[in-house]
Amino acid sequence: MKEEFLQYVWQYQLFDKKQLLCSDQEKITILSPGYRNDHAGPDFHQAKIKIGALTFVGDVEIHYYSGDWLQHGHQHNKAYDNVILHVVWKDNQTIRTTSGELIPAIELSGRIKKELIAKAETLVNNINEIPCSHHIEKVNEITRLNAVEKAVLYRLEERSEKIYHKGELISARNL
Repeated sequence: MKEEFLQYVWQYQLFDKKQLLCSDQEKITILSPGYRNDHAGPDFHQAKIKIGALTFVGDVEIHYYSGDWLQHGHQHNKAYDNVILHVVWKDNQTIRTTSGELIPAIELSGRIKKELIAKAETLVNNINEIPCSHHIEKVNEITRLNAVEKAVLYRLEERSEKIYHKGELISARNL
């Protein structure tokens, strides 16, 4: 299982949230998972989490093992000081910010349906360029031709736009 899968699970909240406790046994309620960060820094920004009686807004970092935090050097990076929750498959180590503040963690092991894990592993291990390509024969011919036609029209429109805009640039230069 990869971190990307855990990020997907967190983003869409695809895990059992009943009786969710963090590493120090405080009750956790996820009010918002935040939005995905595809750049440097924590994986999710502006998450809203209630831990015990307090509500926090901040970042969420996701790892397979909590100890990966140290392997990635986050303990020395101030960009991770706003992390309010560490989401992990296995919580195997206590994690702190650069100033020594404890970062609560939740463990997803045992909280994700086995069917979802199996589907993800099937997709990752699929040798086909398009994982669902073997299902194409099950699609009725009219639906298949309609999809191809739409794709061709979309591509034609896209190319026409590029040619049109290049034409504008060319005529503007000729003025």
